[in-house]
Parts: sequence; structure tokens; C-alpha cells
Amino acid sequence: MDVGGPRRDRGRNGQKEWGGYATATAFKAVPKTRLRARLRAELELLGKDPLVIIARGRAIAVVVTVDRWNQMQDEFDELHATVRLLRERFDVLMD
Repeated sequence: MDVGGPRRDRGRNGQKEWGGYATATAFKAVPKTRLRARLRAELELLGKDPLVIIARGRAIAVVVTVDRWNQMQDEFDELHATVRLLRERFDVLMD
């Protein structure tokens, strides 16, 4: 029975997938019960790869560094601007 939320599956070629999307980067998964006891150590080890927090076998949160978060926001803004430009060009072509 699926109760929603991200799930880990194996995609093509055994690649890890969360919620149907193949992960582009490696990540570390840690149960939240372990995280409670080792929060400081896990945060000190946090690098460019995200930390996925697991509860009852399901991903419930993702932790990334501030630098990585800012990088992802910049990439999102660039993608959003590109989509806007492509929509404008499409509208011109359709007129």
C-alpha cells in the first residue's frame, strides 16, 4: 500500500531513483533515529552531496549546504528565465 511521499526504486541499469526521478548525484541516507544521536557529526561531514533523512524506510527530508542551496536556486532561476523566453518565442511563432 502506497501512502504517498518519495520512495526509492531501482531504475534502469540499477540506478537509484526517488519518487520516480533518477538521482543525478550520490547522496547519503541516514535514519532520523541515528541522526538525533549524531547530528553534529553528520552536519560536519555534509559536503556537496545531500543528506537524505529516512523515517520508517521513507525519505522525509533532504539536507544540503547553504552553498549548494544557493547554487540550486541560481540554476532554478536560469531555467525559469529560459522557459519564459521559450514561451515568448513560441507565442510569437503561433501568432
